[in-house]
Amino acid sequence: MRCVVGPDGLLGSALVRHLESYESPVTCFRRSDRWSLPTGTLSAGIHAEVVFWLAGSVNPATADLHPDRIEADFTAVRDFADAVAKSGSRVRRVVLSSSGGTVYDVSEAPPYAEGAATKPLSTYGRHKLALEQALAEALPPETELAILRVGNAYGPGQPVGTGQGVIAYWLDAALNQRPLVIYGAPDTSRDFTYIDDLAAALAHFGDVALDTPREVFNIGSGQPTQLDDLAATIMAVVGEDALRLETLPARSFDVPHIWLDVSRAAAAGWQARTPLETGIARSWEALMASRAAVS
Repeated sequence: MRCVVGPDGLLGSALVRHLESYESPVTCFRRSDRWSLPTGTLSAGIHAEVVFWLAGSVNPATADLHPDRIEADFTAVRDFADAVAKSGSRVRRVVLSSSGGTVYDVSEAPPYAEGAATKPLSTYGRHKLALEQALAEALPPETELAILRVGNAYGPGQPVGTGQGVIAYWLDAALNQRPLVIYGAPDTSRDFTYIDDLAAALAHFGDVALDTPREVFNIGSGQPTQLDDLAATIMAVVGEDALRLETLPARSFDVPHIWLDVSRAAAAGWQARTPLETGIARSWEALMASRAAVS
């Protein structure tokens, strides 16, 4: 049995589809669901062998605005870990989705391996790193924890206007003939990873043997993509040469260059397989289909 906590976002919904495609029994829990009983133990549905913790209520653009949501995230994680301990639970492993783009010390040159120094510049990065530490400390020693530090996710269905997701934002801009806005320098680089590859990574690290009960893996393409090159790829996919770039100052949470060393994940049997142009083409086709469905 597998349990997904936070099944409705881009990553959670992709993971549920992936697990169901392999006919893996899966249950889903949301914030509004009662997953903890009055005794402080886990309810039956979350008594799964593997729990994927994807729940989160802030992103890099909103973390500074909602300290209450950050505290709610911590409360949920602490209550969950406490309930696992009190339950004598069958939970063998927890897989936590964390951030590969915001927790490392960007004063050092990328790519960043799991052992690189961490020094988050943003509230969001500090929040994600603290959640990693809270779970690692609070879970019972016999419950394994796989922390996946994920690169920039993208793919069909990614919402626009959430404060993250430049590919979704630019595809929507292309659809509506708006400029492609770059925050910061055009040679700013990121590690973009297709959502189906990320879902496969989560499922893989729910099952693969770990060397120790607490493990960290970077999950990304392992390749830097400059934003101006990304814009050129999007223009090529949508077939629109008239689109123009607009450059604005970098935001407080933006960093110049970030990509991940994913060799550790590769050694454990996972690697991203979807080329950037292919993933963007699939995202564009899905966006066009959704537009046609409502027109």
